[in-house]
Amino acid sequence: MKYNRKVITGSVKLKYVNVNEPRVNGLYLEPKYSLTILIPKESSTMDKIHEAIYNATKNGLDIWGGKVPDNLITCLKDGDATGRKEYEDSFYINATSKYKPQI
Repeated sequence: MKYNRKVITGSVKLKYVNVNEPRVNGLYLEPKYSLTILIPKESSTMDKIHEAIYNATKNGLDIWGGKVPDNLITCLKDGDATGRKEYEDSFYINATSKYKPQI
């Protein structure tokens, strides 16, 4: 059984948004799209994100032999640990893709 891992966020801030297709000397390079999503810690979206991370780990149990690794690293980071003022009181996610986002 596959558990739902998709989340539709409420109000968030986007930082370091890169949605341009890179070109160097007229040569086409593989595009890379990226951004940082800042989510307030008090946001109701956080419950949805924690649930999606939990579901993603449940989906991966077959890969890990039925047990979630103790040293599992997730995409969700604590902004207070960065020491950056704009990240305070928020969680953040760095997202990248080679596919153009559909917004």
